[in-house]
Amino acid sequence: MWRKTKLEIHYSIYKDSLHAFNVELATARQKFFSNLINSKIIEKVVFNQLNNYLNSNGYLDNFQSGFRPHHSTETALVKIINDIRLHSDSGKISALVLLDLSAAFDTVDHSILLERLENQIAYHSYADDTQIYLALSPNDYSPIDSLCQCIDEINSWMCQNFLQLNKEKTEVIAFGSKEEVLKVNAYLDSRGQTTKNQVRNLGVILESDL
Repeated sequence: MWRKTKLEIHYSIYKDSLHAFNVELATARQKFFSNLINSKIIEKVVFNQLNNYLNSNGYLDNFQSGFRPHHSTETALVKIINDIRLHSDSGKISALVLLDLSAAFDTVDHSILLERLENQIAYHSYADDTQIYLALSPNDYSPIDSLCQCIDEINSWMCQNFLQLNKEKTEVIAFGSKEEVLKVNAYLDSRGQTTKNQVRNLGVILESDL
């Protein structure tokens, strides 16, 4: 009778094991992609339902951009730059504060910002990036006091909620004529706000002579 060699026996075992492994691998791949597709479908359904609920009930702030239709970085920048240029056209100076939050996706309580609107302080947020700004007339720096108070209130709120405003990375810049910008910068410096002549806002460099 013909007898198998040890090599043939080992090869037969190897072939059977390889076949079993390939079957298990194919099954695992099928399950993985099936679960992945299902999770993406569920994620999309949940996102649409949640987004529709927030929009229909007015829970999304008009000045909150990011991950929403028609609320991109471009629209956020257009809004802010347009406001600043309108202020300049009316002979006013603008002061813009780019708040730097110490942890990603921390956000500022919008109720603080909404209260500041009474003092003509505007704001805009993109994801977790928040900026506040206002216009002031030449030689009238009282609005800056309101702006500094707003920054202090935001800092206090963040401390109470175990968050932190990174003052060293928070940037302040004034826009307008060179002479008036120098005066505003001096007043801001006296209030403990270090100013810059150039900042990066949502990836775009803005200069004080915008």
